[in-house]
Amino acid sequence: MFTQATIAFEFDIYGGVLASKSISTANISLFDRDNRTWFKIVEICAVICLVLSLFGSINRLRREGSKVFFCSLWNWAEMLMVILTLLCILFYVLRQNSFLSVMKEFRIHGHRSFLDFNTVFYWQILFHVTMGMAGSIAILKMLKVTTFNPIWTTFARSVTIGLPDFQAFMFATTFIIFAYCSFGRMIFGNQAKSYCTLSRSMLTLLFFILGEADFETLIGVDLIFGRFFFITFMFISQYLVVFMFIAIMRDALDIAKCMECREEEEVINYIVETVLLYLNAFYPQLETTYDDTEEL
Repeated sequence: MFTQATIAFEFDIYGGVLASKSISTANISLFDRDNRTWFKIVEICAVICLVLSLFGSINRLRREGSKVFFCSLWNWAEMLMVILTLLCILFYVLRQNSFLSVMKEFRIHGHRSFLDFNTVFYWQILFHVTMGMAGSIAILKMLKVTTFNPIWTTFARSVTIGLPDFQAFMFATTFIIFAYCSFGRMIFGNQAKSYCTLSRSMLTLLFFILGEADFETLIGVDLIFGRFFFITFMFISQYLVVFMFIAIMRDALDIAKCMECREEEEVINYIVETVLLYLNAFYPQLETTYDDTEEL
């Protein structure tokens, strides 16, 4: 386990001092103080699994062709998995290379020079973030196993049908949230830390949508605008946006069910016509009897 604590002092032109600190930790060495190697073994196994998944995706792409391969949404997730796999391998190699460079410098100079592990920690963070994203995509790909279920098939078809409406809905929702982020930044940003930047404002509003509303901070800064901001945003996000999403999803689901009913009727009609065709071929008197009945 490697830990680096850095305390920095920045001096401005007016004589002020701005202090900052950073603490970074990474388990990079193969052995720790207790000779436990499980963490490194897990990392190595994860990289090996990603490499095997990479080879499988490349073989599928080569076998099916690019036009057929990219027609499925699951295959796009497969390609995203390939990109994340390559990034994981790259970040892992760069992290190990940076670590070996620092240790080589330590063997030469010893404790007489400062060992800068910032590059190592940087690649460590990127490696773990990319690994986490790859794991999320892998879990998402497991949903493909449930595609045989009619409910999941109907849901996937309804999402595909309502995709244009969902795009317009997401655009309008993003515009509304950005407008409220700007409004919160201008009104409450100077006194409330949760609205000091646009990114913090957006994160705070996302918590609003999830039900974690910080009403006390708003009314503590401005009683009138705080109430107005809270009531209007909660009404728009909890009623208009949610109900619009449900309406779009419900319409798409109805269309998907109607399409499935038509497909089932076509399959049943095809089966009936095929059975009658074989019966007429082996028993032609059935057709004659049927025609006589119609004449009567």
